[in-house]
Amino acid sequence: MKEIDGIEYYSIDEIYKKLDENIPIEKIREDIKENRLKGKEMSGRWYATNEQIFNYLEIIKKEIVHFAPSQTLNLNRYSFNGRILDIGGGGEGIIGQLSGESVVAIDLHKEEFHEAIESGDNKSLKIIMDATDLKFLDETFETITAFFSLMYMSPEDQEKVFSEIYRVLKPSGELYIWDLEIPKNKTNKKQFYGIPLKIKIGETTIETGYATKWDNKIDRAYYIDLAKNNGFKLIQEEVSENTFFLKLKK
Repeated sequence: MKEIDGIEYYSIDEIYKKLDENIPIEKIREDIKENRLKGKEMSGRWYATNEQIFNYLEIIKKEIVHFAPSQTLNLNRYSFNGRILDIGGGGEGIIGQLSGESVVAIDLHKEEFHEAIESGDNKSLKIIMDATDLKFLDETFETITAFFSLMYMSPEDQEKVFSEIYRVLKPSGELYIWDLEIPKNKTNKKQFYGIPLKIKIGETTIETGYATKWDNKIDRAYYIDLAKNNGFKLIQEEVSENTFFLKLKK
């Protein structure tokens, strides 16, 4: 990443990673040639800004993403105990915006934390870390959250993450999960499944959305079984159209 006059520029490889490796790099190169992804060459390499990447993503979404109807989530309903570990806490930094200095947010990508700060998460502690290999001592946190982050992980990684979450939670610690109910893909035209969201925190409404590869059906029952297999007890379950919320206890 280059920064010139306060503007961040990303190379093709960085754009590929920024898009969570969901768009094949060959397609990104093809779309650059067709001027669908705008940018410019600098020092013999091609770069695009965050705004240009966002505009490109809006074009791609219409072609390959099936969106469920938009929903509103009111996070003012939730309160957490003690120190909070937020899994995948980059992006808008939703949990960080909600609970501030109580939050330790982890994410794989530094640029996700840049976005979180720009979105208003200025108080959480941000650490680049892999959730499948948490670098914390056993029984460190009272609360762990996963706000639309598990959906991006492979089943193998999800298994490791639940095991690690259980390890670093204190006795009687709580796990909060918000995620997407993903149905079976009955069309070959759409490669991703997503949802636009309006998220209420205090008096603020954050408009965002999440989408992931549409490979398999994944619903709350899948996560409940995964949690129970790792020793958790289900305390609360809520379903709202295409999303769900789970509260689990160690």
